[in-house]
Amino acid sequence: MNPMLDYCFTSAPQQTITHTGIKKLLWIIKKTLQQKGDPDLIPCAYGLCDRQVSPDKAYTAELIYMHGTMMRKKKRKYCSEICAEKDQMAHEL
Repeated sequence: MNPMLDYCFTSAPQQTITHTGIKKLLWIIKKTLQQKGDPDLIPCAYGLCDRQVSPDKAYTAELIYMHGTMMRKKKRKYCSEICAEKDQMAHEL
């Protein structure tokens, strides 16, 4: 019998990969590097934009939208003026 084909006959602890020693350290490093973004960067407020920008370079715009029957204004930070305009157009009725 081929040992590569008899996975259904081996016990569950033998089928799983345990992270011990150097393997665990490499796994932790890999997971840390896979995390998205730098903690100093803020995401663009426009929902369809995935860019991140530093707070000092962020474009701040006032979003005007309807909350029920009342008009609301909210200051939000975007990566560019284009994203601010697109977000405003998305909230217009």
